Amino acid sequence: ITTIMMSASIFFVLLCLVNRAYSLPDQRSVLLELYASTTSESLWTTSTGWGTAAHECTWSGITCYGGNVSQVSLSFQNLKGPLPDSFFLLPYLAGARLNGNELNGTIPDTVGSATSLSILNLGGNKFNGTIPSSISSLNLLTYFDVSSNNLWGTIPDVFSTWNVIGTLKFSSNPLAGSLPASLLSRLSLIDFQAANIGL
Repeated sequence: ITTIMMSASIFFVLLCLVNRAYSLPDQRSVLLELYASTTSESLWTTSTGWGTAAHECTWSGITCYGGNVSQVSLSFQNLKGPLPDSFFLLPYLAGARLNGNELNGTIPDTVGSATSLSILNLGGNKFNGTIPSSISSLNLLTYFDVSSNNLWGTIPDVFSTWNVIGTLKFSSNPLAGSLPASLLSRLSLIDFQAANIGL
């Protein structure tokens, strides 16, 4: 009976590992979805390698560590269109610099899944809607910029879960309400920019 129980336990563990492996997104597919979603209106300024047979780690704006996408740096590259939900499912994404484009629609709620992020720059786009409360999961984030968009609603009260806050930029958005308590208690420790918003 003991042998049977041990075998069953091992089988269960292996099954969990297999399921987890299959649930991880394929990073090449994620990047290709980003490319397709943001080139329907016009081409990027620089898109070397994108959509070709070359390995995705060699594509312009992509940095990998150990073969895994860790940085996506596509600032001022004429990206136009919505940011796919799958983008923030890249499991090793530590930096996303997408500022200075024309990304639109809402910021995907899946942003909360990108728990390895330390830098997220979405400033200078055309995002609308509210700031997702799922950013509470990003406790490694040190730089967060959503300035110069069309975000409304309130700033979510989620900052108590963040370990270190270096820079927060909310300026030039029609935000309302008051600053959340979890942010007010840490204002003296961070670079906080909120000019030209409705607070």
